[in-house]
Amino acid sequence: MSPLSLLTLFCLRMPAGVLAHLPAIPWDRAWRGIFRTCAAVAAGLLLVRLAFLPWARGPLLGPANFLTGAALVFSAAYAYAAAKGGGTAIRGVFLALSIAASTGAVADASRSALAAAVLAHPGRPPLVSWGRYALLPFDLLSCAILGSSLVTMLLGHFYLIAPSLPIRPLVRLSVVLLVEIHLRLLLCVGALLLARERFFPPAGASSLDFTVNLGVFVLPRILVGLVFPAAFSWLVYRTARIGSTQSATGILYVIVVFLIIGEMMNAGALAITGVPL
Repeated sequence: MSPLSLLTLFCLRMPAGVLAHLPAIPWDRAWRGIFRTCAAVAAGLLLVRLAFLPWARGPLLGPANFLTGAALVFSAAYAYAAAKGGGTAIRGVFLALSIAASTGAVADASRSALAAAVLAHPGRPPLVSWGRYALLPFDLLSCAILGSSLVTMLLGHFYLIAPSLPIRPLVRLSVVLLVEIHLRLLLCVGALLLARERFFPPAGASSLDFTVNLGVFVLPRILVGLVFPAAFSWLVYRTARIGSTQSATGILYVIVVFLIIGEMMNAGALAITGVPL
């Protein structure tokens, strides 16, 4: 997978996760800036994805790109409505449409990724028997952990400029992030268990060498991309509960970086071995 392909993949998953986690923050005039910022970041990332598609060796036309454009329009409209303090109904419609469009784009991209894995590894991908959307649970949870980590980090910044804001939304999002990372870790372990026959096949059958083909991805993906962020998420939860928002925000920076690295490892493992991590 080329660097530009990784960029366009990241610029689709992160916005979808960001938009999906905005309902976890209660609407209030004091919080208006966080909604505007998150929606603007999501729209910017979607715009980057569309801008780099011609160089990413992927199809320019298709449901995923059409839905990406729709999500860009709706998220930008939501950011404008949040900035102007628009009515609850208008903001709710724009947010719901942006979430639906971005999730649909992720689903279609997931289907295309599975089809590419089938072509690259005929007869050997471990999840093909699950159907056309076998990778969708992995991709949706990847969107969730990327999005919730960024939203929680941006939320932490608002406490630095307005320390009197209630701490409950930050605590709630830290719990959500912790649960999502653990669920993603379970999926990763499950995929490895499903793929075990590829490493230890019947006598005479071809196999993957664990160390050369997949082992190089397993340790960084599980430790750096999932275990470390899970541990740090627990620290964020504990620091948020005692009101130490500055410490929580600093830890969240590390979590975001580790999750991005982990998702890059996941994309590389899928492209090279057909095993999602």
